[in-house]
Amino acid sequence: MRPGLAPWEVRVFASWFDLVVVGLPALVPLGYALATAQPRGPGSDASDLTPAGIVAAWVAILLYLGIWSWNRYVRTARTGQSWGKRRRGITVRTVTGEVPSAGRLVARDLAHVLDVLPLFLGLLWPSWDRRRQTFADKIVGTVVTVA
Repeated sequence: MRPGLAPWEVRVFASWFDLVVVGLPALVPLGYALATAQPRGPGSDASDLTPAGIVAAWVAILLYLGIWSWNRYVRTARTGQSWGKRRRGITVRTVTGEVPSAGRLVARDLAHVLDVLPLFLGLLWPSWDRRRQTFADKIVGTVVTVA
Protein backbone atom coordinates (compact mmCIF):
# COMPACT_ATOMS: atom_id res chain seq x y z
CA MET A 1 0.00 0.00 0.00
CA ARG A 2 1.36 3.44 -0.86
CA PRO A 3 1.60 6.19 1.77
CA GLY A 4 -1.33 8.58 2.05
CA LEU A 5 -4.96 8.13 2.88
CA ALA A 6 -6.30 4.66 3.61
CA PRO A 7 -8.54 3.11 0.94
CA TRP A 8 -12.17 2.48 1.86
CA GLU A 9 -11.99 -1.31 1.57
CA VAL A 10 -8.96 -1.45 3.89
CA ARG A 11 -10.87 0.58 6.50
CA VAL A 12 -13.85 -1.77 6.20
CA PHE A 13 -11.66 -4.85 6.70
CA ALA A 14 -10.02 -3.29 9.78
CA SER A 15 -13.42 -2.50 11.31
CA TRP A 16 -14.77 -6.02 10.73
CA PHE A 17 -11.55 -7.53 12.07
CA ASP A 18 -11.98 -5.51 15.26
CA LEU A 19 -15.61 -6.57 15.69
CA VAL A 20 -14.88 -10.27 15.21
CA VAL A 21 -11.49 -10.73 16.89
CA VAL A 22 -12.40 -8.93 20.10
CA GLY A 23 -15.39 -11.25 20.42
CA LEU A 24 -13.38 -14.46 20.42
CA PRO A 25 -12.61 -14.53 24.19
CA ALA A 26 -16.30 -13.94 24.94
CA LEU A 27 -17.18 -17.17 23.13
CA VAL A 28 -15.91 -19.23 26.09
CA PRO A 29 -18.42 -18.00 28.71
CA LEU A 30 -21.13 -17.73 26.05
CA GLY A 31 -20.51 -21.35 25.04
CA TYR A 32 -20.79 -22.38 28.69
CA ALA A 33 -24.08 -20.50 29.03
CA LEU A 34 -25.54 -22.25 26.00
CA ALA A 35 -24.14 -25.67 26.90
CA THR A 36 -25.72 -25.59 30.35
CA ALA A 37 -29.15 -24.39 29.17
CA GLN A 38 -32.03 -26.59 30.30
CA PRO A 39 -34.92 -27.61 28.01
CA ARG A 40 -38.23 -25.92 28.90
CA GLY A 41 -40.31 -29.04 28.87
CA PRO A 42 -41.71 -31.89 26.82
CA GLY A 43 -42.43 -30.94 23.22
CA SER A 44 -40.72 -27.57 23.45
CA ASP A 45 -37.72 -26.64 21.34
CA ALA A 46 -36.88 -23.71 23.65
CA SER A 47 -34.37 -23.76 26.48
CA ASP A 48 -33.80 -21.62 29.55
CA LEU A 49 -30.44 -20.53 30.85
CA THR A 50 -29.49 -21.82 34.26
CA PRO A 51 -28.52 -19.26 36.92
CA ALA A 52 -24.85 -20.07 36.22
CA GLY A 53 -25.58 -19.70 32.51
CA ILE A 54 -27.09 -16.25 33.06
CA VAL A 55 -23.95 -15.19 34.93
CA ALA A 56 -21.80 -16.63 32.16
CA ALA A 57 -23.83 -14.76 29.52
CA TRP A 58 -23.32 -11.49 31.40
CA VAL A 59 -19.61 -12.24 31.73
CA ALA A 60 -19.48 -12.77 27.96
CA ILE A 61 -21.25 -9.45 27.30
CA LEU A 62 -19.06 -7.50 29.73
CA LEU A 63 -15.90 -9.20 28.47
CA TYR A 64 -16.74 -8.30 24.87
CA LEU A 65 -17.60 -4.69 25.72
CA GLY A 66 -14.48 -4.31 27.88
CA ILE A 67 -12.08 -5.64 25.24
CA TRP A 68 -13.86 -3.76 22.44
CA SER A 69 -13.74 -0.46 24.37
CA TRP A 70 -10.09 -0.90 25.32
CA ASN A 71 -9.14 -1.71 21.71
CA ARG A 72 -11.28 1.04 20.18
CA TYR A 73 -10.54 3.88 22.61
CA VAL A 74 -7.57 3.24 24.90
CA ARG A 75 -5.28 1.44 22.47
CA THR A 76 -6.23 3.69 19.55
CA ALA A 77 -5.75 6.84 21.67
CA ARG A 78 -2.23 5.66 22.52
CA THR A 79 -1.07 4.46 19.11
CA GLY A 80 -3.63 5.57 16.52
CA GLN A 81 -4.28 1.92 15.75
CA SER A 82 -6.76 -0.70 16.89
CA TRP A 83 -5.83 -4.33 16.27
CA GLY A 84 -7.63 -4.26 12.93
CA LYS A 85 -5.97 -1.02 11.84
CA ARG A 86 -2.58 -2.36 12.86
CA ARG A 87 -3.17 -5.54 10.89
CA ARG A 88 -4.02 -3.53 7.77
CA GLY A 89 -1.27 -0.93 8.31
CA ILE A 90 -3.52 2.09 8.78
CA THR A 91 -3.74 4.75 11.47
CA VAL A 92 -6.41 7.22 12.60
CA ARG A 93 -5.07 10.75 13.09
CA THR A 94 -6.43 14.22 13.61
CA VAL A 95 -6.28 16.43 10.54
CA THR A 96 -3.19 18.03 12.13
CA GLY A 97 -1.45 14.63 12.27
CA GLU A 98 -1.77 13.87 15.98
CA VAL A 99 -3.13 10.71 17.58
CA PRO A 100 -6.73 11.51 18.63
CA SER A 101 -7.73 11.47 22.28
CA ALA A 102 -10.08 8.81 23.64
CA GLY A 103 -12.75 11.52 23.96
CA ARG A 104 -12.44 12.43 20.28
CA LEU A 105 -12.63 8.73 19.37
CA VAL A 106 -15.84 8.34 21.42
CA ALA A 107 -17.28 11.44 19.72
CA ARG A 108 -16.29 9.96 16.36
CA ASP A 109 -18.16 6.75 17.15
CA LEU A 110 -21.23 8.69 18.27
CA ALA A 111 -21.05 10.74 15.06
CA HIS A 112 -21.03 7.50 13.05
CA VAL A 113 -24.80 7.49 13.64
CA LEU A 114 -24.91 10.26 11.03
CA ASP A 115 -22.99 8.00 8.64
CA VAL A 116 -25.66 5.33 8.93
CA LEU A 117 -28.88 7.37 8.93
CA PRO A 118 -28.97 8.47 5.28
CA LEU A 119 -28.93 4.91 3.87
CA PHE A 120 -25.33 4.30 5.00
CA LEU A 121 -24.19 7.11 2.69
CA GLY A 122 -21.65 8.40 5.22
CA LEU A 123 -19.94 5.00 5.41
CA LEU A 124 -19.60 4.92 1.63
CA TRP A 125 -18.48 8.57 1.42
CA PRO A 126 -14.73 7.78 1.75
CA SER A 127 -14.94 5.92 -1.59
CA TRP A 128 -15.10 9.22 -3.49
CA ASP A 129 -14.18 11.91 -0.96
CA ARG A 130 -10.81 13.54 -1.72
CA ARG A 131 -9.77 13.16 1.96
CA ARG A 132 -11.46 9.74 2.24
CA GLN A 133 -13.45 10.84 5.30
CA THR A 134 -16.77 9.60 6.61
CA PHE A 135 -19.22 12.23 7.89
CA ALA A 136 -18.01 11.36 11.41
CA ASP A 137 -14.40 12.00 10.39
CA LYS A 138 -15.38 15.40 9.00
CA ILE A 139 -17.28 16.32 12.18
CA VAL A 140 -14.49 15.42 14.63
CA GLY A 141 -11.55 16.27 12.37
CA THR A 142 -9.94 12.87 11.79
CA VAL A 143 -8.47 11.06 8.80
CA VAL A 144 -7.34 7.46 8.37
CA THR A 145 -3.90 7.19 6.82
CA VAL A 146 -1.61 4.42 5.70
CA ALA A 147 0.81 3.93 8.61
